[in-house]
Amino acid sequence: MTASIGFRAPSEHELTAQFLYHLAERTGDAPDGARVPARYRDPGQEPVANPAALSALLVERVGAILAGVDWSEKDVAAFLGSYLSEPKANVVFDPPERALNEQRFLERAIKTGVRLDRKTILLYDGKSYFLNGEAAPLSSKLKKWFPELADTRRMEAKRFVALTDDSTMTVLLHEWYRAGWLRMGALA
Repeated sequence: MTASIGFRAPSEHELTAQFLYHLAERTGDAPDGARVPARYRDPGQEPVANPAALSALLVERVGAILAGVDWSEKDVAAFLGSYLSEPKANVVFDPPERALNEQRFLERAIKTGVRLDRKTILLYDGKSYFLNGEAAPLSSKLKKWFPELADTRRMEAKRFVALTDDSTMTVLLHEWYRAGWLRMGALA
């Protein structure tokens, strides 16, 4: 039997490979007015005698393309949040058998509080939160209570009562509850 407890400790190779994959997935998005990547072209290429040989010019041109790959701290933060919160492939979340509607969920949470499911991974930075591999913006309303939930993995009933007037929060937590990412009761 093997048990794993604690924070993921990926190798440098794994981080590098996954980060480059992360960048490649988002290259076509061209956010913030970034340049949309063009296709590789070599219109001036002369016919070659050995078509299977990698020419020095081809290697040079592709090297120049790869040297132009850049990223920002924002890209690194988005990658780390999504990557480190991604559940392992064998993790399955169990939604409640008979899920409460939003009103009943609120009534119960006010009495018992809520907690993250033990398999849920929730991380955040100053701009985003990352839940089970997915990223979302961290609005100013969410910033007020979100770090507490993420850091302690629970929200006590008395704290929940103060937050029930924020429909953004209650809708979000109810969705998480229905997905099996959040459980009723502040104590596990």
